[in-house]
Amino acid sequence: MSKITFILRPENRKGEHPISVKHTHDGSPFVKATGVAVSAKHFNLNTGKVSNKLPMAPELNAAIAQVYTDIETAARNILGKGGKPDAQSMTMEYAEIVAARRVGEGPQPIQVAQATTHVGKLYQELEELEKAVANKKLEIQSAELQLGIYEGALFTAFIRKYIEEKKSLVNSKTIKLYVNLRNLVNEFKPSLRIDEVTLGVMNDFRDWLISRGLRNLTIRSVFIKFRAVIHHFADALSLNIKELSRFVNVKKVKNKNLIYLTKEELSDLLALDLQNPRYQRVRDIFAVMCLTGLRWSDVFFTRANVKGNMLSVTTNKTATAVSVPLSAQAIEVLERNNYELKRVAPSEFNTQIKKVCAMIPALRTPEEIIHYTGTKRDRQVLPKAELISAHAGRKTFINLCLQNGVNPAVIKGWVGHSDIKMIMDHYAHLSANQSEELAKVFV
Repeated sequence: MSKITFILRPENRKGEHPISVKHTHDGSPFVKATGVAVSAKHFNLNTGKVSNKLPMAPELNAAIAQVYTDIETAARNILGKGGKPDAQSMTMEYAEIVAARRVGEGPQPIQVAQATTHVGKLYQELEELEKAVANKKLEIQSAELQLGIYEGALFTAFIRKYIEEKKSLVNSKTIKLYVNLRNLVNEFKPSLRIDEVTLGVMNDFRDWLISRGLRNLTIRSVFIKFRAVIHHFADALSLNIKELSRFVNVKKVKNKNLIYLTKEELSDLLALDLQNPRYQRVRDIFAVMCLTGLRWSDVFFTRANVKGNMLSVTTNKTATAVSVPLSAQAIEVLERNNYELKRVAPSEFNTQIKKVCAMIPALRTPEEIIHYTGTKRDRQVLPKAELISAHAGRKTFINLCLQNGVNPAVIKGWVGHSDIKMIMDHYAHLSANQSEELAKVFV
């Protein structure tokens, strides 16, 4: 009865165990060294293979397999001749197999040193092949340019196609984000084809965005759109997107320095005596957002949306129907605007509201805000008024509601969030006093 097993020899000075292959027949052992030595934790005695974590695992495993195959062949040859594969006959048959290989009559044995040289040659050949592939791609590109079909294969062309397909289903702000993606890809690599998008390309694009100084929140948003386009066309183009799932986006770091108005600051804003009509207009728009939690895209509603002290709208961003109770302060602002706020360009609004807020002494105090670009931490200290923008109105509403004990589930319904998690993730660190009514917030 013959049996072949693997043996780990005693540890050498390098802390490694030489590996041997042992053939046993009726208690007669025949052992041959493989020329491979590794630490015990990197070798599997059952499979006879070293761990794939080792740099030269394929070459080492090939060397072990060669010795195993030679021993197996020697035993089979002896049995085929009617002999007995004991230690003496195995020694002679094994030597003949190795000698035959060395004079070219059999397969060349794989030794570790030779394998290392061989791998180097393979890498050199691979580099030459990659250059040849790159040149061939340029030839194809040139031919496609002449035929007028190259542009249609570009990733930017598919982004444009995606925009065309989705423009009737999403709002204009979302469309602008995809247009921004197309512009960024075009700046990054104008010749990038959709079928050339690999994990490496995505990593390079991420690093390029970081090098341009884009903040993590922006980069994360860009890749959400990037992936959406790829997945949309994956089936039709037979794209291999499994590899892309391993992409690691920039880290999402919560910004605890949320910019919003306190109850006292909001009261000061409402009490400002503004003579400039432009300032009055932006102050009232911002006040309504602070008092209702509406986004910029929803704040320009009409009287038809108000029934009694309830405001009902369908949000532009998520097409969610929301109803918000109007406080006495909100009704006062709406009445002096005849329940129809006049539109202002977003850029003008964000410029003017900073000037208005700067009139309030409390908003001239310095405020720290942290942004991240990749792993780089960017700290800014500015007067709070300079950090106020349209979205600060919605944040003010949510924060003041939480601080005054309004149930997060109720707030979720008022602002149109799909779940409470978003509110709790961003605002749960704020204090609350468990009161339940909006009237206790805005008095």
